[in-house]
Amino acid sequence: MATTRVRLADGPADGEMINVELDTTGRPPLTHHWLGEGGLAHADIYELESAAGAEGWIYRWRGPAT
Repeated sequence: MATTRVRLADGPADGEMINVELDTTGRPPLTHHWLGEGGLAHADIYELESAAGAEGWIYRWRGPAT
């Protein structure tokens, strides 16, 4: 399966790069859960956006999962 690196924008993981698998249409998953020290119960939600330039995609912080 194909993968790509996507940058996280804003929030506690701002600037981090993650590896994600692409679906059959070549897109990353619509959301990413950033797991901090508190695990899934205290995860932060990032939502996929298209980005200008070479990046192609970014995940923008939408807030805590709680």
